[in-house]
Amino acid sequence: MKVIFKGLKNNLTISSLLYTGIVVALVLFVWFKTDISGVFKGYSDEHYLDITKGFTTEAGSEANLRELIDDGRGEYTRIYQNLPEEVLPGESINLCSHNCFFNVYVDGRCIYVYEPRENLTGYGTGDVYHSMQISPEDAGKELVIEVNNNYGGENGGRITNVTICSNHLYNYLVFRERGFGAIVSGFIIFLGLVIIFLHFLLKRQNFSGYNLIALGMSSILLGGWTLVESSIVQLLIGMTAALRVLDYSLLLLMTYPLVCFVTSITKEKKPFYRRISLIGLVTIITILLVARIGYGMDLHNMQNGYLSYYGMSVAFIGIILYKNRKYCQKEGIDEGLKYFYIGAAVLLLCGMADVFIYAVNNKEVANNGTFLRIGLLVFISAMLVQIVVWFVNETRVNKRDNFVNALMQHAISGSTADATIQHVLEYLGNKLNAERVYIYENKDTKLYCNSYGWEKETGIQTDNQLLDDISDAEVIEGFYFKNFKEGNNIIIRDRKHAKKISPVLYKTMMEKNIHSIVIAPIRSGSQYIGFLGVMNSPKESLDDIADILKILEYFISETIRRRGTERQLIAYSYYDQLTGVKNRRALHEFERDELDVCKPYGFIMCDINGLKKVNDTEGHEAGDCLITDISESLGIVYGMDNVYRMGGDEFAVYDLAASKEAFLINIEKLGREIELRGRSASLGYVYRSSGDIDFEKVKREADDMMYKNKAEYYSNKMDRRKR
Repeated sequence: MKVIFKGLKNNLTISSLLYTGIVVALVLFVWFKTDISGVFKGYSDEHYLDITKGFTTEAGSEANLRELIDDGRGEYTRIYQNLPEEVLPGESINLCSHNCFFNVYVDGRCIYVYEPRENLTGYGTGDVYHSMQISPEDAGKELVIEVNNNYGGENGGRITNVTICSNHLYNYLVFRERGFGAIVSGFIIFLGLVIIFLHFLLKRQNFSGYNLIALGMSSILLGGWTLVESSIVQLLIGMTAALRVLDYSLLLLMTYPLVCFVTSITKEKKPFYRRISLIGLVTIITILLVARIGYGMDLHNMQNGYLSYYGMSVAFIGIILYKNRKYCQKEGIDEGLKYFYIGAAVLLLCGMADVFIYAVNNKEVANNGTFLRIGLLVFISAMLVQIVVWFVNETRVNKRDNFVNALMQHAISGSTADATIQHVLEYLGNKLNAERVYIYENKDTKLYCNSYGWEKETGIQTDNQLLDDISDAEVIEGFYFKNFKEGNNIIIRDRKHAKKISPVLYKTMMEKNIHSIVIAPIRSGSQYIGFLGVMNSPKESLDDIADILKILEYFISETIRRRGTERQLIAYSYYDQLTGVKNRRALHEFERDELDVCKPYGFIMCDINGLKKVNDTEGHEAGDCLITDISESLGIVYGMDNVYRMGGDEFAVYDLAASKEAFLINIEKLGREIELRGRSASLGYVYRSSGDIDFEKVKREADDMMYKNKAEYYSNKMDRRKR
């Protein structure tokens, strides 16, 4: 088998090397034998001439295209320049216009007219690329461009990048300048679609209701805006008016889904935040439409209003997050927004950088949104990480909650508090693949006793199988309680780690062969009454176990409290309050549920002699002492749980001795114990070596014998009932 596997491995290695060689050969062939290298070299061998500088005005002075066009005179301005002496076939005059009308003339002949139509936003066009075909015969001839602003003032138009080259070279140059931004924008849109897809894929696991559709829509709208700003779409397919409308609307539309997403990830759920955002969006759209349609204002001249609205939206989101943080601090819960804050901070800084650059350069920066794209990529990447963290945590929490629910259903099948706790330990041990699960309870100020335990090999442990008591203050108070008070369960993943933090605990772990352990407190109010531990579970599940034990803490403490109540009720119902032995009701339940009448057993009746005289002459306290002395004598011989007080001066005992000889020895011991206390009692007893199904008959025989002995006792007294 090893030879076959080794041969298969060698074949896979050879195949991988062969495939890699084919890929490398293809890359080298494409690089050296095709024209792809020209793309990376920038088509350096092609004819290219930038003639943006060198234009003159009608007065003969040098023309600055930006200053000349921004004069706002409302009439055409003519600028002049001669074409180069060499114009190759297939070359064009290429330029980029921004918010302007213009006509192009070569040697007095009009070769191009651009008069954009009014659109929903006004006459603004943004950056528009133009190519005007010329021929070699046009070399050296006069080039005249007539330009008129769409609107004057500081928001006027401009012409840039006037070049003579082939059309495909010009497209390449523009793409080299702006193509990367367009690719990034496309990737941002793609990530938005991925997030929406994740919404439907993870819909069932999205227990907290995170609005991933809103996040995806925000990403798509922001990516779409930066794609429009790159002007690559306009270069490829035109659509100037449509792109202009998108340029002004996408950012506006982005604000509402972004607020919807933010409100969905906050712990403090307040739907009215979304309503405020929607009202704000509807209000700004209404204002813009009224200004544009009702008053004919151009939206390009209202950019300050846009910026104010975006600023208020960012501030509103900041207020939501601030209030959520305060809420989480008050409730003592984790926001769970670490990656969101990182991404949002980078996005905000990058957006502010773009706004600053745009303002400093008098709103004439091409390719707006360069830093914003970087910020968006960081933000969306951070959100994808955050989404993964959310859903991993929610899946873990859901799995944990399902586990706890199943455990509770299993636990409540216990008829008593003791049985419930035992069921919990058994379920934890089996499901968590632990070697041992146990509970220690405080029995004294410094002493903690192992009250419950479950072990993989033996199951629920009896009293003689439980661990030793712990009284070491260094472990309990110095280590356990110190961590509990800090809000932490104790997780020891490796006992080598315990050696550094608690040498005493390390010694215990070595002695008992404990490799890993999780310990959680059991509290009653603010007091620690014990702790619950899980030993030697798989290391990869220790964190989940710690979470489960934290949830179980209240349940265990309440069950222990209920156990105390049950024991009190049992004490009232089944135990005599004066002597501590069991009562007549307990005797009847023992006979009904536990007495095996097919095995040997004996029955003893005991009646106190002289109780009435003691009560009458010495008082009832002295009488109570007499009763207590007799019950203690019975308890020493037969055990307190096997003694039953049937009435004021009568006790009954079932002795499950294996032989009559052992039974009679106990009777003798009882007589001596009573005499040692200076007391007297009449006894009646019967033993059945083969058992007897009619235990009532056995009890009558013992009762008859007891009354005979009592009659004999009083016949020897001068006054039968007063002595």
